[in-house]
Amino acid sequence: MSTTTTADEVEIIEEQQTNCSGVGCTHHHHHHHEAPTTTTTSLKQSGLQKLNDDAVSTTSSKRSKITTRTTTTNASRRTTKKKDLPNVLCCLCGVVTPANPANMCLNCIKSQVDITDGITKSETIFFCRECERYLQPPKYWIKCDMESKELLTLCLKRIHGLNRVKLIDAKFLWTEPHSRRLKVKITIQKEVLGNGTILQQSFVVEFIVRNQQCEVCQKSHTLYTWNAVVQVRQKLDHKRTFLFLEQLILKHNVHEKAINIKEEADGLDFFFSERSHAKKLVDFLQSVASIKSKTGERLVTHDAKSNIFNFKYSFSLEIAPICREDLICLPKRLSTSMGGIGPLVLCTKVNKNIFFVDPTTLQTNELDGALYWRQPFFSALTSRQLSEFTVVDNPNNLPAANGKYILCEVQIVRSDELGSDPIFVKSHLGALLHPGDTIMCYDLRKAQYDEGLLADYKNSQTEKLPEVIIVKKIYKKRKERNWELKSFTGEKNFNNPLATEEGNVKQDSKRKEKDLEDFKRELEEDDEMRSKVLLFKAKKKATTTEPAQQQPTEEDSDSEEEYAPAVGDEELLDEEEYNRMRAAKKLEEEEEADEQDNDEEPEPESSDDSKQIKDDAKIIIQQ
Repeated sequence: MSTTTTADEVEIIEEQQTNCSGVGCTHHHHHHHEAPTTTTTSLKQSGLQKLNDDAVSTTSSKRSKITTRTTTTNASRRTTKKKDLPNVLCCLCGVVTPANPANMCLNCIKSQVDITDGITKSETIFFCRECERYLQPPKYWIKCDMESKELLTLCLKRIHGLNRVKLIDAKFLWTEPHSRRLKVKITIQKEVLGNGTILQQSFVVEFIVRNQQCEVCQKSHTLYTWNAVVQVRQKLDHKRTFLFLEQLILKHNVHEKAINIKEEADGLDFFFSERSHAKKLVDFLQSVASIKSKTGERLVTHDAKSNIFNFKYSFSLEIAPICREDLICLPKRLSTSMGGIGPLVLCTKVNKNIFFVDPTTLQTNELDGALYWRQPFFSALTSRQLSEFTVVDNPNNLPAANGKYILCEVQIVRSDELGSDPIFVKSHLGALLHPGDTIMCYDLRKAQYDEGLLADYKNSQTEKLPEVIIVKKIYKKRKERNWELKSFTGEKNFNNPLATEEGNVKQDSKRKEKDLEDFKRELEEDDEMRSKVLLFKAKKKATTTEPAQQQPTEEDSDSEEEYAPAVGDEELLDEEEYNRMRAAKKLEEEEEADEQDNDEEPEPESSDDSKQIKDDAKIIIQQ
């Protein structure tokens, strides 16, 4: 696409000729009015001496008024003369043209002089599509919106030869968004022909936008460019803990600086280009989970001359292998220090601390994560070993309560052994249980666990080991979900190497689906847990093949079976609006970072002409 100069937009700016004014004009009029004073000296000395003195003093007092009137009269004469300038013949072609210092018509001046000569009419600027920033040579990348002041400044600085003329105006011209072209119309002035003639001319400069990756994006798309890695591991046979951590990380956006996220069999790996970014993720995970951390570093390169060392840093994080609904047998010393709780307890919540409840006494307590790693212990039974039972009769609530827990005695029987003798057990779920309810329990009669964990409990307790421990209630009916969760799979920096092996995918897909379904049910039933994650409105109604999830009907409203708790619409977020808010916040952070970089960046030395161009550009942009 060629660029043509708009030669029609050429004007002759005529400068006013220098006229006598100020002190000179005052001196001229002063002599003009001294004539009457000189005439009075020829009069007779005897009779008119006093009159002569009075005339001289009167003339001197009115000098300033006379000077002002004369200057005003001259200015009005010059204005009248300028308006009444006659037409003259062009000295080259003879065409009648208004008088000007060059005595030439506009066409002849355009043919003789081009003040845009030496100014580039086409330039190239570089744009990074990944981070949407423009290159400001030599190595700085700045964020600019289309047709913004910042982009106009960047374009003006790229034009060569602009420091030899006076910049009057600059503005963008509309171009097709997909054309990868920017056009700037520039108006300049310059003195020509050496006789005081000032010529003003407008022309268009075209900028070609080329794609080029910045250094940060190059590193993010190149293998083995990470400088720090955070390895998060948990030695369990399910992913429920990582599903919750994933939602916390997505909510607080602490994974944004990661150049790669890799899924492993027992955890996740986060790769960063800076050690400080990795340390920020480590601090966040330590604030939300019970973690034991180890750090290491490896020397990559060493420059002996400049004494520069390049290291790769690794942070190894191990999450405590304790999850909600796990059955734990506390060590005897720990049980005594926690007020004699248990020692057979259920884990109700895990964050930086681990929370327990004794289902037979309703005693609750918590253990600090740092204290856990001093004397770690493991779960006796996990949620994978839960068995299904059915409530036979109304529970007998006992006069004991602790928050949302109510102690009760209830008769239950295994769902696969209906008709057999019921089992009498104590439970902390007296507020939820009704006859016919389905519950999940740990059946200590048939479960396989390490006998060593319960050896001290069997020998020290006078009471026998409980046969069954109730963990939670199962709802047969669930409303159709109108919400969904975000995941790392939708992030651009997520990498799942396990997905390349078809065998592993088929083997783990059912297990992952079950873990995800259990996690979603926990969110629906636990308000406190749900308040810590982001739930988004479903884009379309979810279709599920499970008969447990269905919409309530009029016939079901009369039945005794209750529906599982559901998520209200007021708790859901619109994904598009959330993404816009997140992008706006990210833009503000980038602008603040760019401002800090510009403040720290030293300004290069430049000539007076280049400084003048920058000042003119700033004035035009402000206008």
